[in-house]
Amino acid sequence: MVGKHYLTYIVFILIAGCFEANLVQGKVLVSDGKSNAEIIIDINAPDIVKYAAAELRDHIAMVTGVEIDIRNSPTNNHEDAVKIFIGDSKYSRALGINTKGLKNGGFRIVSKDDWIAIVGRDYSGPVLCEDRNPWRLVEIYNPELKLAAFGEAGTLYGVYEFLRKTCNIRWYMPGELGMVAPKSNSLDVGDLNIVKAPHFEYRYAWFTLFENQPEDAQWFRRVGFGGVAPVRIMHSFSKFLQFKDTHPEYFALIDGKRDFTNLSTYYPEGNLCLSNPGVKQQWVDMICKIFDDNPDKKVFGVVPSDGMKRICECPQCQAQLNTDSGEAGLFSNYIWGFVDQVAREVAKKHPDKYVGCIAYEKYTAPPTNIEKMSPNVAVMICKTRSKYFDSNLRDEQYKYIKTWSKKTNNLYFWEYYLQCWPPWRHFPTPFPHIISADLKALKEISKGEFIEAESWWGGSSHPLRMGLPGMQHINLYVTARLLWDVNLDVDELLDEYFRLFYGPAADPMKKFWEAAESYWMQQDDVKSKLAVVNENTDSAKVFTPERMKLLSQLLEHAKKITADGSNYRRRVELIDHEFSLGVGGKP
Repeated sequence: MVGKHYLTYIVFILIAGCFEANLVQGKVLVSDGKSNAEIIIDINAPDIVKYAAAELRDHIAMVTGVEIDIRNSPTNNHEDAVKIFIGDSKYSRALGINTKGLKNGGFRIVSKDDWIAIVGRDYSGPVLCEDRNPWRLVEIYNPELKLAAFGEAGTLYGVYEFLRKTCNIRWYMPGELGMVAPKSNSLDVGDLNIVKAPHFEYRYAWFTLFENQPEDAQWFRRVGFGGVAPVRIMHSFSKFLQFKDTHPEYFALIDGKRDFTNLSTYYPEGNLCLSNPGVKQQWVDMICKIFDDNPDKKVFGVVPSDGMKRICECPQCQAQLNTDSGEAGLFSNYIWGFVDQVAREVAKKHPDKYVGCIAYEKYTAPPTNIEKMSPNVAVMICKTRSKYFDSNLRDEQYKYIKTWSKKTNNLYFWEYYLQCWPPWRHFPTPFPHIISADLKALKEISKGEFIEAESWWGGSSHPLRMGLPGMQHINLYVTARLLWDVNLDVDELLDEYFRLFYGPAADPMKKFWEAAESYWMQQDDVKSKLAVVNENTDSAKVFTPERMKLLSQLLEHAKKITADGSNYRRRVELIDHEFSLGVGGKP
């Protein structure tokens, strides 16, 4: 008996010793309200790395109440402090930590002994923007924070990964209310060795103006949106209006008149005669000069004006109509044949740049007159994954995507998250499982996507920011996380969200969002077409009075079981407020 107890005691001591050893091996950054660390960045670090260091300091302070100093070199009088090296520097390189082998936007986190290094691929040039929405300076840059939507920010994403893993911080929605940051008196970090990069290099969601709304801009990066550079593929024929007096022959003939306005398009931006050799040469010269003057630009779009219902009536243009491809391909040979010709000429001077166009309206279908596009053609396919409850629509879009993927290796997507527009505004319209399935299907062929999700309507209450954060945040959050790692389990992601974001109200709020998703998925009267916004939809058929009553009851229950004034209650109240406007309030 004595021997048995003695052996038990020895085992206990050994286990305790191992546990104590693990604690010793950990790096104590904060203990009992005191800092035992310092953040080190290069004195010439780019703005994005300086911002990353500040984000690390501020979030640790938020959790522990202790602010860690940011320095340009380790201090001699604080030798025992854990050194946290942020971004590339002579100190991180001396430790063998660099950006070698990292993919676009990637980072590595390594911690050993008494140091931690978070180093990523980072952009250090001028702000990357364009001359029109949605890439204008006001939309993609906050001058106060010196934070931009574009440019590699690997170190910043590494900091956010570090905060997720070591501090259990989550950013589910813009602002303080959208953040989950558990308090702690100490912060102890074990050994880490993490290397990551986003599965999709382009991840731009347009839901705010960076300049006006710093909280929205911060959330954009915290949740994982971003991109190496703007993929400027947008309506651009209006650039030729400068030639309407000197070269009227450049413009499309419509009913015998040159179209300088909207004779054949929705907006008064003009239409072109793409058979005129001068038009092609002007595009080539214009694009080459833009790339000459702006070496950081990657893509320029040659795209007809919105709502083009007719093309030039000259015999050379009319001969390129493709009536065999249906409505979605009527103009495809005409438009894509021209884009391909321009791209091949631009490539002679700028082989590393791209000429792009959107697959849209009557030039959605791939062209039949080109087997393989020029290697520098970028194609941005407009589609609407939110409507993939309609399997016919999904299959139709996938058919085009598959064919496009054989014609080019440079596929991007223009997604429409416009449930924040009428008739869906104020209704919960989550589709996380569609998002997960679609991104998994696109992983090997897509370079990324632009998400059109603007929901602002101005005024003092919503000055050009995300207008409906309560209704919008789930789809955007899930999308951002899966664009980084498409293999994440969406159900695990959602379960964590319900538990952390709603606390004691996790169960009724899970039922609320799951019921809303089931209603969205049960639509069966939407015509199978390449619709991009809200055509052929009737919100009253989806959100019937009975369903609205059930959702309201779930929100009321969630409010009752959360403490007054708590963040849990405030989150439910925000959603309830936005939902109530759909029930009968005024927007």
